[in-house]
Amino acid sequence: MKTLYLDKEFDRIFDKLYRKENFSLLRYGDGEKAIMIGENFNAQEGWSFQDNKDFSKALLASLEINDERFIYGVSCPCCDEVATCWYQTHIKSKNLSFANIFVNINHRRFKEYFEKLSEDAVLIANYRAKDKQIGNLNIIKHYEISDDCNVFFQEDLENLINKIKKDFADRQNLLFVVSAGPLAEIIIHSLFSYNPNNRYIDFGSSIDFYFKSGKAGNKGAQALRPYMIPGNEYAERNCVMPIYEDKLNVSVVLNLYKRPQALKEQLKAIQNQSLKPKEILLYQDGVFEGIEIPKDIEKEFDLIEISKENKGVWERFKFAQKRANSNLVCVFDDDTIPGKDFLANCFSQMQKQEGGGLYGAVGIVLKNAKNYPVNDFFRLGWVMPNKIRAEVDFVGHAWFFKKEWLKLLFEDTQSLQDYKLVGEDIAFSLVLQRKNIRTFVPPHPHRNPNLWGSNPNLGLKYINDKAAISNNKHNQKRMNEALQEAINLGFKLLIDRDKSSYQKSKKILFKAQVKQKGFFKAIFGSLERNLRHSVHKILGTKKYKI
Repeated sequence: MKTLYLDKEFDRIFDKLYRKENFSLLRYGDGEKAIMIGENFNAQEGWSFQDNKDFSKALLASLEINDERFIYGVSCPCCDEVATCWYQTHIKSKNLSFANIFVNINHRRFKEYFEKLSEDAVLIANYRAKDKQIGNLNIIKHYEISDDCNVFFQEDLENLINKIKKDFADRQNLLFVVSAGPLAEIIIHSLFSYNPNNRYIDFGSSIDFYFKSGKAGNKGAQALRPYMIPGNEYAERNCVMPIYEDKLNVSVVLNLYKRPQALKEQLKAIQNQSLKPKEILLYQDGVFEGIEIPKDIEKEFDLIEISKENKGVWERFKFAQKRANSNLVCVFDDDTIPGKDFLANCFSQMQKQEGGGLYGAVGIVLKNAKNYPVNDFFRLGWVMPNKIRAEVDFVGHAWFFKKEWLKLLFEDTQSLQDYKLVGEDIAFSLVLQRKNIRTFVPPHPHRNPNLWGSNPNLGLKYINDKAAISNNKHNQKRMNEALQEAINLGFKLLIDRDKSSYQKSKKILFKAQVKQKGFFKAIFGSLERNLRHSVHKILGTKKYKI
């Protein structure tokens, strides 16, 4: 895996510029990503993007060039982990660099390096740059951009690009200095496609100080952006970016049991993931009367396998082992509709943990094994949002893991496999424990459900319906039996094997409860809950849903 460093990339790009090597540099950040996925947002410069499909398509088209002279500067994981996954799974080229190549720690030396460029140049920038001196460049033509990129795209961009092509159709070895927000990528893509024998560079806001004034209360232009302020965290940040290549390949396995009505929503949620899956596979466990794959989405799966009998919850993992073609796999329950950034969330967390780790949508932490799944445990994940990553005993609803681990799942676990409808969740964490691989729930920030393993409204809707295996009292009993069998096979509870991690997860739970219920209920809620569980147990009315 190749790793890029912000300061070294800065040197590489300016070395190309000093040698007058013809190449293009485009920079894509959070604003460009928002436009491409059709997400409304307000730009820092004061303009807004709202549902402009043509703008989205034009930006998306700029991602399609795979040429060594065409460099894509994209978001790095230290600034935006989700955007990193999005760009690296949507751009075919691996000729990548940083979106913030000229800023952050590099901004302190940008002016010195930029002003060593002394040559003819074409300027494509805000109208305020008119007649301004831009470093030591001889600006032979300035094409003006208005303040509102959305309006400019609709009314002026096509004419501007055509005019540039007409004016400089036969020119070569010329520097084009571009500072035009998300329009820059569309402009450079079009100009490079027409004539690649020039240098088309998106300098963006790094040259703002030549023609824009600072905000009220600031001296000059030195505080136009946070990275321009000495001591600011961005001004001191020397970013690092791995080029993941094949590491980002993920196979998603969906499974149809009794909820065809949920399958469409689930498929759409997977197709819209910021970490674009390499393939989406579907396993249908048993053929029930009236349970069919909706015809209008059948062709959208890369592979479908339909069992003639109900083989239970383990079979989808065997299916993944046989059919998945990626080094990473995510298996979903049929009642789980993930947020659009869930796969990216799991992947990013896995990179931070030595040896990886098994990640899931909801995690179970056991206080003891005696009364599970009635009480004496707590949950983290989409049902109780955890702000930071939390270690748990086992996970459910979704499992994100390395495909190579699937062979472990079926080694020395036959007594658990015999339970058929339960036990696969505990077994997976058991076999990974044997290899010192831990189980986690990735961060589920309270105000960012895009990162969650399940849409809370849809999750509660499907988890409480009659199709839920865990709603069956007989299955609840078998879940406890499976846990006891796993312990016999060597499964160790987090509370026993790592008290520090257990206490940390308890603290994460308490903070989540305070956030969700308030301080008073977080303190006294457990007392009320234990009393309620005891009453339900005596009356035999408890129906627990996992």
